[in-house]
Amino acid sequence: MKNSIEENLPYAWLAIIVIAVFYAIYFAKIISQKRHGIQTHQICGRQCNKKESA
Repeated sequence: MKNSIEENLPYAWLAIIVIAVFYAIYFAKIISQKRHGIQTHQICGRQCNKKESA
């Protein structure tokens, strides 16, 4: 059996395309939210907001 890079290359391109599409949608969503003035703090959550207001 021959297991060369050329045989696995279509899968690598498919993976790159899937990742590129994901990030294109992700960044389009972020840009859209910024235009509408929506701010998200997903890493910190509600705890940071309570500390800032205290």
